[in-house]
Amino acid sequence: MGTAEEAFDDEQVRILLIGTTEEVDQGLTLIHTHLCRRICAWLRRRPWAAWMSSEDLADTWQDVLLGVLSAVRDGRFDADRPVIPLLLSIARARAIDRCRRKDSSERALAAVGEALQGTRVGLAWQARLARERQEMLACVREVVLGLPEKQRRVMQAFIDGYPDTASMETLRIEVSSVSGQEETVAAVKRALQEARQKVRERLRAQGFEIGK
Repeated sequence: MGTAEEAFDDEQVRILLIGTTEEVDQGLTLIHTHLCRRICAWLRRRPWAAWMSSEDLADTWQDVLLGVLSAVRDGRFDADRPVIPLLLSIARARAIDRCRRKDSSERALAAVGEALQGTRVGLAWQARLARERQEMLACVREVVLGLPEKQRRVMQAFIDGYPDTASMETLRIEVSSVSGQEETVAAVKRALQEARQKVRERLRAQGFEIGK
């Protein structure tokens, strides 16, 4: 049996992406099912993307799908060209954007840290950053534990198995194994989206600054 990537029919997807709204949705679903793990693994191997967390990868992949959808809706999608190079191009651009934002933020923090190094204010500042990070992690754990059962199960499986669980089919299998019943990709994807949204909302409510 071939892998999901090997089973990807590029021509079929290109035809779907220039079809009806329903066909476009089918095309995006095929891209996600067959190529999510491949693209995320490709990003992981880029030197400039080594910093990317599981959350960064998941968000970048969502940006890739949105980029394809935007190209289709704006009439910029070229059905005569292979899909995979387009996905890699979008993934690279979105990942670099995130890298630049992160580098800028880290340089600013590093400059402040260096200026305050060894001072009483600097030590207090470093302690505050460490404390805030621990508070944020504790908040995430609390939110996940307080999620409805299905959302909690899906979110935990997603975290434990990433990056493999970036593939909704892999995540579905993991969740089905834990729950003891066969889950659908649609149900798992919906539960994951709802869980992540609740985590983000709680973090924002607690005053933590997070990416979109």
